[in-house]
Amino acid sequence: MNLVRRHRMTKDGAKEWVEEQLPNLLNQFSNSVLGAQHHWEGDIMHFSLAVKVAGRFQGTLRVTDTDYVMDVPFGFVRRILEGKARAAIERWLDGNLV
Repeated sequence: MNLVRRHRMTKDGAKEWVEEQLPNLLNQFSNSVLGAQHHWEGDIMHFSLAVKVAGRFQGTLRVTDTDYVMDVPFGFVRRILEGKARAAIERWLDGNLV
């Protein structure tokens, strides 16, 4: 799943926003998400988490001067979940992105 969302912050501000909002996002899905981890390498956040019904996912969130660019490989078997995941993330971003 590739997802791009525009932000209107500085790159550092956009990274800080992610750090501040990540607990809220994970809390919203706390019934189905386990063992979420993340770390930054420059402007790229590497993350992994387990979803109860689908197993472990790994992905990246790249912060540019204007956009958030998320890439999460779903693979063939889990492709059926991609639409629901995309819709949930887009709804959350639309309601929370500054």
